[in-house]
Amino acid sequence: MVAINDMPQDFDASMYLAETELDDSDANQSEEIASDEPENSKDEFHPLEYLEGGDSLDIHMHAEESTGLEGSLTNNIVETGVGTVLKEFSRRPGMSYVQAAGRIPGLTLERQDQQDRIDNEQKFREFISDYHIDVPSILGVEDNFVEFESLNGTDLNDYIDDNPDRAEDLGAEVGDFLNYVHGNGGAVTDLRLNNFIVQSDESLAFLDAEYFVENANYWEKEMDLITLISSLKQVDREPYDEFQEGFEAQYENWVDPLSEGASSVTSQVHANYIEKDEERAENAKENTVFRYL
Repeated sequence: MVAINDMPQDFDASMYLAETELDDSDANQSEEIASDEPENSKDEFHPLEYLEGGDSLDIHMHAEESTGLEGSLTNNIVETGVGTVLKEFSRRPGMSYVQAAGRIPGLTLERQDQQDRIDNEQKFREFISDYHIDVPSILGVEDNFVEFESLNGTDLNDYIDDNPDRAEDLGAEVGDFLNYVHGNGGAVTDLRLNNFIVQSDESLAFLDAEYFVENANYWEKEMDLITLISSLKQVDREPYDEFQEGFEAQYENWVDPLSEGASSVTSQVHANYIEKDEERAENAKENTVFRYL
């Protein structure tokens, strides 16, 4: 702002106003151009820039142009429309309490909070960097939002149902993956099949590591087996049998009765009360009976 005393003596206010006044037609044209510009354009949206602008990202998470992704029991996940995926980490998701309960036998009562789960995603990428599996890159973090590279594929649950002839090989791949994780002292603790995808080149990718533990105890590693087998029991009989055979042939540790027994319960609970999928619930029941015959 210029102080009045600093104005030049020959300053003519009327001339200044005449020179700077907008023509009505120009003003109307500017309004028309502005009205044609889309708000929160899907093509122009970039989460980190959006946050830097001071707008609420919650608006975008629920906007019409945001495509919600299924499969998460913990967080809101959307495709941004610019080749990335945006994940909103919930503050107190129910799954975090389930994870904490799973640690009770190991005398560990710690519940991983929101920031822990965000940090775990980066820790896992450093941990797995020498292993041959695709993991989406982290492109940015702001508050409780993380922007990831988008990887395209079919979740492993659906894929082996549609391609039972590949189930044994994929079971062996997951077994090898878990050998690496457990052999290096870690545990994912949520190894459900739909946390993997099969990409267009038929390679595996792993998507969700928010409950990763770098220095895992026996019970945390056991949670990997329980969640894996629990989700496996929900597929059709043939891919279930083939995947289990491939996994057990490759995985170097014993799949013990505890994992089998616990997964028999959790698969039913998951299919009936979380997924609310009658077909998966029936598969879980049949595969449990088949396993013990």
